[in-house]
Amino acid sequence: MTLEQKNSFPWFTAFIICTSIVMFVILQYSILGNVDKSSLYSSIGAPYAIQIYFGQYWGILTNSVIHISYPHLILNLTATLILASFLERRMGIMRLFLLGFFASTITSLVQLTLSNDAGVGLSGVNYFLLAFIIGKNFRNPRYKLKFKQYYLAFGVLTIALSYYMNSAFNYTIGVEAMSSGLLIGFLTGWTSELNYKIIPILFVATSWVVGITTLFHAPWSAEWNYSQGYEYQLKDDFFQAKKYYNIALVLQPNHKVAKENLYIITTEELSDKALTAHENEQYEIAHGYYLELLELDPNNAWAKDNMSRLP
Repeated sequence: MTLEQKNSFPWFTAFIICTSIVMFVILQYSILGNVDKSSLYSSIGAPYAIQIYFGQYWGILTNSVIHISYPHLILNLTATLILASFLERRMGIMRLFLLGFFASTITSLVQLTLSNDAGVGLSGVNYFLLAFIIGKNFRNPRYKLKFKQYYLAFGVLTIALSYYMNSAFNYTIGVEAMSSGLLIGFLTGWTSELNYKIIPILFVATSWVVGITTLFHAPWSAEWNYSQGYEYQLKDDFFQAKKYYNIALVLQPNHKVAKENLYIITTEELSDKALTAHENEQYEIAHGYYLELLELDPNNAWAKDNMSRLP
């Protein structure tokens, strides 16, 4: 490494850090102003999972510069300053930009498809960068990072602690993003130093294509199934809508909106059937439908009133 390379200022790293700080200030100011959170996070680049599945795909990239709390911001930006600036001085701005783009999107995609939440913050990216450096260092001494073993140990312990806090206290720390960052980052760095340069290109391209595919087909995800059900509901295809809502509830029994929409569809279908039977003087059949409606909603005034009119 030349003296010029060693002392060059990491402009892209500084840009990411400054952007994260600015977005954090905007978020905190908006929260103090009692802005509706459902639209707030989407407007600043961190849409919810369902919003991403409905087309706000940029969220898998822009969510990385959004941080929720001061500790979240400080820890992530400290790691970014160390790791990203280390890489930028060796790779240059453009290569680090491409690497960061891949790291941000792939870790967010893994987080989204495995946890129904794309997450926020640079944690997944930082884990990716650390593992990338370690992977390259196996064959390239220019990527020898001081204290990397301590960074790695701290990272693994953090993942373990985060997993425990998610399980014990119902936290939503992005363990999936951090873990996938370690694995994919190491493989990306290690393959990039192989003699056959087509190998890292194929690895990155395959990983990214598979990840992007989960935006459009992820039957193991409750949020994806809910999004499919909602789209069919808008098309008045209630049979398909109910199918996807039921799958979403199997995967996530406490999915509130899927329950509510399934209830709306079911009551509308029973009401239509009951009214048709009543008008055609099929009173016993109508009576059965009214009873089903009252089982779903004992306070259904319409069903009660129509039952009272049966002969």
